Amino acid sequence: MYEWYFRNQPITEAPQDTSGFVYTIENLTTGRRYIGKKYFLKNDGKQSDWRKYFGSSAPLQEDIRNLGKDKFKRTIDAFCVSREDTCEREIELQCQHDVLHAILPDGTRAFYNCYIHPGKFRNEGPSPKISATNRRRKYSPETRRKLSEANTGHSHTMASRQKMSAARRGLLNHMFGATHTEESRRKMSEARKGKPLSLAHKEKLTFYRRSHTTETKNRIRASKLGY
Repeated sequence: MYEWYFRNQPITEAPQDTSGFVYTIENLTTGRRYIGKKYFLKNDGKQSDWRKYFGSSAPLQEDIRNLGKDKFKRTIDAFCVSREDTCEREIELQCQHDVLHAILPDGTRAFYNCYIHPGKFRNEGPSPKISATNRRRKYSPETRRKLSEANTGHSHTMASRQKMSAARRGLLNHMFGATHTEESRRKMSEARKGKPLSLAHKEKLTFYRRSHTTETKNRIRASKLGY
């Protein structure tokens, strides 16, 4: 059994009046770390698998499979009294350690974390319970500022962009085969009214000083003639 440690003491039971904790998992071979959070109870109120939990990061899981669990140390950084407190504390520590940009002496990334985000990415889409929880959740101005600063300058790799694009194509797109209702169109129209547009934006919306290519003109002509 691989224990969780808090202040160098093994933890086998959840402290009273706590909802979850923020943790660090360290690769003892490379020094690379992962900061995350874990709740003691699942959404249905049943006990979670926190005792044997080793994070959700795919790169971290791959290293664990290759090196073995004995090459990793699990440390609890803070116990939290609520789920909201757990989320905010996780974001705070991730920002504090600059998990997206920190580098080890050998030039490799210091953390396995790939993003800092208040919600979770789910390929199958968020469940109603999670979605409702995230809608009610309010983050303090300080937490929002830290999120903004932490993600500034961070860009997705081309592979990540392709995966996100594929996840939104065809049947996976929430608007596939659907059209906006008249009410939705009216609301979108009203939301845009009165908003000043920059000159660059206006030029993108118009063909001012631009014209269709001959090939495009032929395609438009053909579509109007029905062939």
